[in-house]
Amino acid sequence: MISKPVNIKILVLFLLIFTLVIPTAVGSAAVNAKKESATYVAAVSKLVKYEQTALELYEKYQTPSASTRKAADLAFTKSIVPNYQKFVSGLKAIKSPTTPELLKLHKMGVNAAAKQLNALINMNNAIHKNPMDKTSLANAKKTLSTTIPDMKKWANNLGIYNKKLASSSSDNSQLVTTLPLTVDADEVVDLLRTNAYMVIQSFAEAIKSGDTKKMDDLLKKMINPEANDGNGMDLNQSLKMMDTKVSKYIANYDTDELNKWLNAILNSKALELVPHKPFISDDSLSITFHFELPDYNIGPFVYINMLKKDGVFVINAIWAN
Repeated sequence: MISKPVNIKILVLFLLIFTLVIPTAVGSAAVNAKKESATYVAAVSKLVKYEQTALELYEKYQTPSASTRKAADLAFTKSIVPNYQKFVSGLKAIKSPTTPELLKLHKMGVNAAAKQLNALINMNNAIHKNPMDKTSLANAKKTLSTTIPDMKKWANNLGIYNKKLASSSSDNSQLVTTLPLTVDADEVVDLLRTNAYMVIQSFAEAIKSGDTKKMDDLLKKMINPEANDGNGMDLNQSLKMMDTKVSKYIANYDTDELNKWLNAILNSKALELVPHKPFISDDSLSITFHFELPDYNIGPFVYINMLKKDGVFVINAIWAN
């Protein structure tokens, strides 16, 4: 999405905002809609890097002068247009959703982004001329500005749609408790992100309140009580470790500073979790997520381990710190 510089960061991040409320479970028709939406959002989110690269340079070169024309031409030709082309091509390549409402939204996004790409190409053509075609450049920028409401509408409507899906789900339906043995690294990140986010949030709430019941209940829902790696990594050990960590935080840290840190965690979003590269073998998999919190040298992390059991991977251990 291209816009005036003052709005760029807000618009770039819209994809991050509307993905936060997507459950990732499967089952009924309603839950299948959630799964399809989660898959769609994950696919779109992977394209954000191209959009952001284009936007960062666009902010710098959107109003070139005679002295900066060559640099602007190079930026548009080599980076802005090619990266936004990748963004648009990626959107078009996403498998068309089967859910009618999501399909309509998908088409809305593709059309709006395609219009922006066309305007960028026209800007590039105007800047490429020497002397610069200021009239064509002004017209292209005007066209570009008219597409901003369309992109905002796409973002807003996606947000509304996904919040509606999330509000229709229970806590249990948002949890992933098994994964297929064929799962790849990207899928592990996408499918376990919600679990990790819920664990870290419940961990922070337990420290803040001094009550671990909600956190413990969440772990009991996620972890298979029969899964044990033979080294003590199981439900009971996870509960013991997490409860102990909560007690230590309460006992060892200044209350005011601790609350500031906890509030920073509770105000964070799921897609702000940074995934570490998953480990995947024939018999197990594991992944760690962590937050990078502003003003803090260290953010909390959550570790999830899964074992092969009955033809799938099941969670056997979780802990946070």
